[in-house]
Amino acid sequence: MAERDAALSAQDTAEAQRDTALAERDARPTQAAYDAVVAQRYALPTQTAYDAVVAERDARYSFDQIRNFARGDTLIGVHDGMAKISMKLMESSDLVLWSESSVAMETEVIIDEPH
Repeated sequence: MAERDAALSAQDTAEAQRDTALAERDARPTQAAYDAVVAQRYALPTQTAYDAVVAERDARYSFDQIRNFARGDTLIGVHDGMAKISMKLMESSDLVLWSESSVAMETEVIIDEPH
């Protein structure tokens, strides 16, 4: 009987070790997961692509340059809780010579008192 109990205990230990080994194996990344990581790595931008993005960004107008494009008359007047905003646009065919456009915009905004 003691031999049988020892054999059953050894079998239980072996099964527990097997189950642990199987769980560790199943927790490892699969070949598909590995392939996905490799594909993602190769999908990252190259230095050439990064340099192209930086060059495109640097070719854009700066905030100050855009602000300097605002050549039309802009007027904001506040009176009796109303702000009146008037703007005339300028136009150019060559971005060198500018003239006043026929487009003008005007709107009124109610200014709320602070609480």
